[in-house]
Amino acid sequence: MHLDSAAVHDLTAAEPTLRSIQVPRGRGWPRTQPGGLAADRGYDRCAFRDSLARRGIRHSVPTRPLPPGHRRQRRFRTQADLSAHRWKVERFFAQLNGFRRLGVRFERFSDIYLGFLHLAAIMICLRRLLQ
Repeated sequence: MHLDSAAVHDLTAAEPTLRSIQVPRGRGWPRTQPGGLAADRGYDRCAFRDSLARRGIRHSVPTRPLPPGHRRQRRFRTQADLSAHRWKVERFFAQLNGFRRLGVRFERFSDIYLGFLHLAAIMICLRRLLQ
């Protein structure tokens, strides 16, 4: 997870979030890149798509509608296998909003807020495992 101020666009926070990924493996170094990324239309920028392609990350980002009279310079394909599971991410965000302390930020210090965010994620995972 990457914590930033509320006034920052999601696309600006995407790069630090991708750099902070560390998935542990059985042996060796942790994995530092996701296999794929499914995002919404807010991430529709050529520079972001190019940076994902350079890193070897498959991506599925739908294109934004253009104003009348404009033409798109490049055509992009979305990958349906990645987009099919985006609802799981949206469900997780909805479950995080169930924790009132996270919905409205009362904490003055970001490390305390991040601690509560991790605790909420653990509680969501435990609920899922105990079902």
